[in-house]
Amino acid sequence: MAPPSLDTQVSVVSAAAQTFVDHYYELLSRPRARGGGGGGGHGHGPSSSSPSSLSPFYASSSPRLAAAGLAPDIVVNGRPCASVAEFESLLEAQGHPAAYEVRSFDAQPVNPAFATTTGAAAAAPGAAASAEKGDLVSFALQVSGVVRLGRGHVSRGENGEAPGAASGGGGAVVPVAPGGNVFGPGKGEDTGPIEKQFNEAFLLVPHWEAWVAKNPPRNMRKWVILSQNYRTL
Repeated sequence: MAPPSLDTQVSVVSAAAQTFVDHYYELLSRPRARGGGGGGGHGHGPSSSSPSSLSPFYASSSPRLAAAGLAPDIVVNGRPCASVAEFESLLEAQGHPAAYEVRSFDAQPVNPAFATTTGAAAAAPGAAASAEKGDLVSFALQVSGVVRLGRGHVSRGENGEAPGAASGGGGAVVPVAPGGNVFGPGKGEDTGPIEKQFNEAFLLVPHWEAWVAKNPPRNMRKWVILSQNYRTL
């Protein structure tokens, strides 16, 4: 299986990173759906998700990756999240309209044929062709921006509409006491708008079924998050 050229890897990763940033942070700016978690981690298989669920963006949404023991590693301001559902619970608990604005991002290829390292995956029909085109490259992504929380900022609606809602990353800063909110003041706390800078590091890997499986769903994410580290500055 011939690896893609470096030029191909860079071109593929640049386009994939732009698509990810546009869609992921737009979704973060929508109201969180209660109980819309899904996308388990650490051995839990994929589950159904609401339109505002982040679970399709994570490695746990791929049966092949999950079977290989690959689960999302998510850390928010030093606090590990055992699953995507737990991360979504933190987002829902912040209780504010939220607007995420990405100021910059940078992506670099890591493994030109990531899926070939998952055992029998390398022998799957179509794997060689996908690898040569760069479709199986994994990449590191660094995102910086501003998150605005609270009154005076309008989050996106369920259909993505929202005046002034920017696209960008989200996060938090230090571990908190049990029941605390790592993103800031919680629901019902009478505070004005909060604006914080954030920095977020990802490792994205190819969603195996999106590239190799026959007739994958049209809206399936082609790259998914294997590692995520969010920091509020």
